[in-house]
Amino acid sequence: MKISLEIIIKVLIGTVLGFLFFLLINAEARIYFKKFFFSIVYPPIIKVSQLNDLDESIGWKTKRNLHLIQFLKNKKFSIITNDEGSRISSKKLINKKKYEENKIIYTIGGSQSFGWGVENSKTFSYLFSDKINIFLKNFSINGAGTVASYLIGKEKIKDKNAIVLYGLWADHLNRNISPCLNSGIPICFPQPFVNMKEEKIKIVSGSLKAFKDEVLFYNSKLYGESEEKIKSIKYWNESSENRKKIEQKYLSKFLNDKVYKENSLLFVLKKLNNFVQKKNGKLFIIYIPNYLNFNDMKPISKKLSLYFSKENIVLIDMYDVFKKEIENGKKIRLDDGHMNEYAHKLVFNELYKRYLKFK
Repeated sequence: MKISLEIIIKVLIGTVLGFLFFLLINAEARIYFKKFFFSIVYPPIIKVSQLNDLDESIGWKTKRNLHLIQFLKNKKFSIITNDEGSRISSKKLINKKKYEENKIIYTIGGSQSFGWGVENSKTFSYLFSDKINIFLKNFSINGAGTVASYLIGKEKIKDKNAIVLYGLWADHLNRNISPCLNSGIPICFPQPFVNMKEEKIKIVSGSLKAFKDEVLFYNSKLYGESEEKIKSIKYWNESSENRKKIEQKYLSKFLNDKVYKENSLLFVLKKLNNFVQKKNGKLFIIYIPNYLNFNDMKPISKKLSLYFSKENIVLIDMYDVFKKEIENGKKIRLDDGHMNEYAHKLVFNELYKRYLKFK
């Protein structure tokens, strides 16, 4: 018995319509299908080399001319950079006539400043740039701390009278003093870090393999474990609970030394501030208090806020704002701990208010 082409087509159409109807009435099925569809069309970024280049003088540097799509849960966002390595919204030519002449906003920092998880046009620095009509260059590097931010700023900030936005995420206090525990995923380590005993910035140079080997060797000596043991610890792949256990076992030496961490941060910030001042620029520091859990937020220390006040650095401390929003039931984080669009808008609002006072 031969089955006609017409019957086959009808069966296929019926199957497709039945599947679509199933998705229509089943919300959970829609979510799973969306995840499946986007995971095929936009496979997740799994390699550091897709995002960053290893740089001998700075550490990790965001690649130039990127055009990638990243999928986070059931949401996608684009990662586009220009030929300088600055994050942009699209490859279309920008009409610079709309912007104020002879002035540029530079954004430096880690993934929170980069705007990981949201479109570029939804980041606090883009919203700020669009509001005051000053051209933006976002050179933030995913995984970077204060040290890498300072070094990239020193290389990229060429203009006088620049506005410099540095997103000080709470975890930068840790990133500034030690290579990342998870040597298997070096993007979480900003490469350069502060050696306060010698009062200098240490930079690991060479190939990616040499970099990973040196971090592995350094961690082995630092934590008193074999390189094989250190290599097996996948800190960034663990749950928040397991990360805390790993931190207590291997990082408590540093994490509990608040004075050392703050002195390391100030050591770098003084260099950054002096550099910006020499160019007649203005430094704005946005303190992002959370790490992975906004419920564990802590306000910035008095020592740091006093320094910012003394040096005429504008500090936008988001602790009180975020705390109030959370208490009111607002969601301000993505599933991976980064700020969502709403949080970026909150940062922009506070930044703009402070900017008007110093304009």
